[in-house]
Amino acid sequence: MAEKQPANNLAEQVMARIGADIRGGRLAPGARLPTEQELTTEFGVSRTVVREAVAALRADGLVVTRRGSGAYVADPAAGPFRIVPPRATSLPDIINVMELRLAVEVQAAALVA
Repeated sequence: MAEKQPANNLAEQVMARIGADIRGGRLAPGARLPTEQELTTEFGVSRTVVREAVAALRADGLVVTRRGSGAYVADPAAGPFRIVPPRATSLPDIINVMELRLAVEVQAAALVA
C-alpha cells in the first residue's frame, strides 16, 4: 500500500510545478492561472493543497490574487523586496547585510509608528 504524502509536501510540489511554468515562460505575466477545481484535478490534490501552493506563490511574488477573479501571474519587475543572505561567509559581507537590514528595518518601524 502506498504511503500518503503529507499535505505540506504536496503543496510544495504543486508550488514548484506552477513556479517552474511561470519561470520557464509557459505562463506569461498577466496570464490567469487555472481555477482551483482545474488545479485539483490536474494535480490530484485537495483544494486546501492548491490554496497553500497559491498562497506560497503569492508570498514569493510570482502570482497576484484578485478576489472573485482568481490568481494571475505577476509582473516579474513587481516582485517583493528581499534581503538574500550572501553566499560568501566573509565577515565584511555579513556586516554589509546587517547594516542594510538595520537601516531598512529601523526606517520601516519608524514609518509604522
